[in-house]
Amino acid sequence: MIPYSHRPDLNIGGGPNLTDAPATPPGRLAAYLPTVRQHGWAIAIIVLATIVGQTGELYHQLGAGELLDTVNYLSATHNLLATGQFFDPLRTPGYPLFLAAFLESGIGAPLFWAMIVQVIITIITSFAVYVLGWHLSGRRVPAVIAAALCASNVLIVQWERDILSETLSYWLLVVLFLTFEWYLHSRGRVALAALVVAALVGIMVRPFNIYVPLLLLALCAMQDLRLRRWRGSWQRLALATGAIYLPLVAYMTGNLVVNNFFGISNVTNLNEFGKVLEYHLYDATDDPQFASIKADIDAYAARTPSGDLDPFTFIYILHPEYQADGIGALGRYSRSILLSNPGPVLAGTLGDLAHAMNPPINLYAPNDLYTIHGTSLSA
Repeated sequence: MIPYSHRPDLNIGGGPNLTDAPATPPGRLAAYLPTVRQHGWAIAIIVLATIVGQTGELYHQLGAGELLDTVNYLSATHNLLATGQFFDPLRTPGYPLFLAAFLESGIGAPLFWAMIVQVIITIITSFAVYVLGWHLSGRRVPAVIAAALCASNVLIVQWERDILSETLSYWLLVVLFLTFEWYLHSRGRVALAALVVAALVGIMVRPFNIYVPLLLLALCAMQDLRLRRWRGSWQRLALATGAIYLPLVAYMTGNLVVNNFFGISNVTNLNEFGKVLEYHLYDATDDPQFASIKADIDAYAARTPSGDLDPFTFIYILHPEYQADGIGALGRYSRSILLSNPGPVLAGTLGDLAHAMNPPINLYAPNDLYTIHGTSLSA
């Protein structure tokens, strides 16, 4: 591979090779993007792959899909619109703000149009994957292969049809890595500011991403140390770290004041409890501090088919008292069981991974853009 700074078509504003010393000033953002003349054949392949993926998804799921998580997002969105309440112990405000834009627009079938925007975002992200792959590898072929696989894979594309944060998070992660690569080779203030914005928005859309920008900034610091330019960059990296994480601390403090929960999201407690139910480990502890929790779960399990045990039903319908402290009591109970039963947890995890690698895909005949399986999504 020809070094980055020695490739005229890859040299962004005179950016340095990773082994060279100080960066030259960054050029225009437009110089970072591929042109149709340079990459026409690659763009054509991605367009064809997009047609394949979108056509396949039309038969997999045509309308906007509502899942259990959708209910939580819509609840947070309606609460935000009705009360202006920005803090929610379960859902960060990024995706609810996205949905609020459609619910407040006055257009018919707002969730359908939210889905259409997500379809557009998925398509744009495939091209962004190509740009990222092109800059990372310096070659068009591996970049177009990666982008075409993303564009044509129904298991990736399917998230655009559900009212969930996955599509926005997918796009923002790719944008975050694009801004990271841009900053790594330009050391420009605009690139670093773009990285900060992409990181912060990405975390507020999906808290799972909270440690990704910390890793990227650490990689920047390691490069500066290796190239002996740490003295001139540490202030900038420290400022970027603060610009990302201090607002998150402020949000966590707001959650503590409003919801008695110091954190960004209690979804970890929810997920861990869900795994305890899924792996049927809810009786796998004799700790007396969890006796009342065990009794409630046993009563729920006794009248529910084992395959239908659902953490949302248990917490939000049957026992809302467990929502206190960010579902903290159930989180402690679940972690105690998961950590003390590594064998069953490992077996269940391997089963989850096998299902994730080969999930069932149900195909449906397209018939109504505004519904899925007869369920209206006009509001």
